[in-house]
Amino acid sequence: MLLFEVKGLRLNDNWYCEDNGVYHTYFLEYPENAPLDGRHWSEQTVGHAVSDDLIHWEYKGTVLTADKNCWNDKGIATGSVVKFDGRWFMLYSGNSTKDAGGLGLAVSFDLQNWQRVGDAPVIDRNVLYDFELKRQNVKVKMLADPYIYPETFDGYFYAYINAVIDGCDINDSAVQAIMKSKDLINWEPHKIACRDACNRIETSQIWPHGDKWYMYGGAVTYPNGLDYSNQISKNIIYVSDKCDEGFKRLCEINTDENFYIAKMIYDKQGKEVVLANDIPRGIIGPYFIEYGEDEVKFVK
Repeated sequence: MLLFEVKGLRLNDNWYCEDNGVYHTYFLEYPENAPLDGRHWSEQTVGHAVSDDLIHWEYKGTVLTADKNCWNDKGIATGSVVKFDGRWFMLYSGNSTKDAGGLGLAVSFDLQNWQRVGDAPVIDRNVLYDFELKRQNVKVKMLADPYIYPETFDGYFYAYINAVIDGCDINDSAVQAIMKSKDLINWEPHKIACRDACNRIETSQIWPHGDKWYMYGGAVTYPNGLDYSNQISKNIIYVSDKCDEGFKRLCEINTDENFYIAKMIYDKQGKEVVLANDIPRGIIGPYFIEYGEDEVKFVK
């Protein structure tokens, strides 16, 4: 069921947070008549909506845009929001005409008005970061789509990021790389949470259930070479005994809708609710999670 749309806009890639019983969603928005390349790189902004029940949403307008006077002058992509030290922090994917793209940071006191932090990305897309994978050093490039787990581990926030191993085949380069930070401004490499035989793992999220950790991600491959018009995107569930390493494919999520970019949110009764995107219309759901030993299902 389509829960939310905005007339005149295409919507994509929602992320969520909750504050005092009110749910907030942020999402990528762009004009419905924008060309595909404009949707990806030039005209994409961040919109905001609120809900009391995860079903009925009220659009609150655009809250973050590219700015020709800063490094992020070419559009915005997926982000994540967490609360820390009395403020809300949004780590977002920022694009640039100045070869200065990466993950930028914005802060807010009210979840509606956002201000950028600094004059450069806090995680640079042009830097190759050092990680260890199977006892070998690998160089990793951060692409986009950070997910910050909302609680800290040993005093650190973990950001799970759509990244690739430098020098690998285009369909065997995907990792979820964890960067960690104590203040959400200064970040350093932590671990590789997951590697998969695909080009990238988009818009991930992790959550605990029972004695396991689960990760959702959109696995993208290019069967005929790097051709964006011919990509294959699948909804994948990964599972691990730990929150920060060892995630392996468990199953593919299949639904009867145009389902992609899912996120799990706890409702007011503490139940796990999944909302997703029917690209480019808006939010669909709700779905509930059924756990099995070899499979996870999202069901209505």
